[in-house]
Amino acid sequence: MHADYHVDVLHSFYSVPHRLIGKKLDIRLTHRMVEIFHNHERVAVHTRRGTRGGHSTVKEHMPKAHQRHGGMTPEYLIMRAGRVGYHVAVLVERLMRDRPHPEQATDHPSGSSALSAGLAAKGWRPPVTGR
Repeated sequence: MHADYHVDVLHSFYSVPHRLIGKKLDIRLTHRMVEIFHNHERVAVHTRRGTRGGHSTVKEHMPKAHQRHGGMTPEYLIMRAGRVGYHVAVLVERLMRDRPHPEQATDHPSGSSALSAGLAAKGWRPPVTGR
């Protein structure tokens, strides 16, 4: 299983409860379903994707930190980052693009927001450019 709590099955990715990261899993494929087992117990079932690539994610498989950010859209996070500065917005946009699920990248924007708030509280302001 990948560190993002998904297993690769024929080049498509299916979520598994995050507590099983690093555990041995067995997979049973049918024409329509992907079943994932740990110690002979079914821990996840997904409808099999008809195309290669892409992810099938069950919200309950995500760590609580990822679930908490589930309502935040990439557009919202990029807009919030833009309030800090152009380059922060570009960074957040790239983080979102490079991750299959935006919630997997939200640790970075949250950290950026926290860093920005902390710096602002200490009186730091970004340099003014282009004037």
